[in-house]
Amino acid sequence: MSNTAAPRVNRMQLADGRTLAWAEYGDPRGVPVFYFHGGGASLIEGGCFDRDARDAGIRLVAPSRPGGLHSSPRPVMRSTDFASDCAQLATRLGIDKFVVTGNSNGGLFTMAVAHQLPDRVIAAVPINSTVPLYDPDVWPLVPWSLKAAMLFFRTFPSVFVPMNRFAVKSRPDRFLPKAAEAEIAQIYFDNLMAITQDSMRPEIGFMNRRWDFDHRAIRCPVRILYGVEDLGTCYGPRWASELPDGQFMAIPDGHLPIAPEPRRILAATWRSFFA
Repeated sequence: MSNTAAPRVNRMQLADGRTLAWAEYGDPRGVPVFYFHGGGASLIEGGCFDRDARDAGIRLVAPSRPGGLHSSPRPVMRSTDFASDCAQLATRLGIDKFVVTGNSNGGLFTMAVAHQLPDRVIAAVPINSTVPLYDPDVWPLVPWSLKAAMLFFRTFPSVFVPMNRFAVKSRPDRFLPKAAEAEIAQIYFDNLMAITQDSMRPEIGFMNRRWDFDHRAIRCPVRILYGVEDLGTCYGPRWASELPDGQFMAIPDGHLPIAPEPRRILAATWRSFFA
C-alpha cells in the first residue's frame, strides 16, 4: 500500500497535566461532531471520513484516547473518565454542543460521553459498538464466537496486536472492505498499524468488564448503527428499544464502515441532528 499524508496533530494540556492529541477533518466551519476511534487505534481513523464530512458540512474532531497516538496514558481509567477530556477539548475549541460518534470500542465511549455530558451532547451515534457483554440481559444474546474471542483476548492480551498486524498485512484484501477506495483503505491500514500493546491493553479491559454507567439511560437521541455482517447486531435492535430516544439502523458491510455507502449514511446521520 502507498503512503498517505499524515494528519495534522494538535495537542493540549489537560487539567491533570496529561496531553490530549486530536486531529480535525471535514469542514473547519461545519457543525461539530466528535469521532472516537476503535480499540487501541488513534486520531488517524477519523481521516477515513474526511471527504464525506466535508461534503456534509461537518467539522469532525477526532481525539486519541489516553495511551493512544500522541495522547498521554492515564494510569487508571474508566470509560466515563474520557468525558472530562472531551469537555475540556470542546471548551478549548469554542464548541458548546456537539454530536458524539465512534466505531467499535469508540461506540462504548460514545455512549459514556453522552451519559456524562447531557448538557453538551445533543445526540449519540455508536457504530458497530462493543456491547455490554457482562450485562445479564445481554450475555444470552451474544454469539459464542464473540464471547470466545473476548475471553481469549482477556486471557492472552499480548497476542492481539501481533495477530491483528499479521491478518492485516498478510491479507488486507480480506480484512478491509473490498468497496473501499484505495486511499481510504490506506488510512485505515495506517490507523491499524499505529496500534501498540500499550494502547490496546486498556481497551481489551473495557471490552471485558461491566460498563461503569447505565447504557440504557442516555437521554439524548441515540442512533445505533451496525453493519449487517457485524456480530453486534445481536443486541443492537433491543438496545435501541431500551433507550428513551433510541433507533436502530442497519448499514451495509461488517465491522469497518469505510466503504462509500456506509460513510455517506454516517455523514447524513451526523448532519441530521443540526437541521
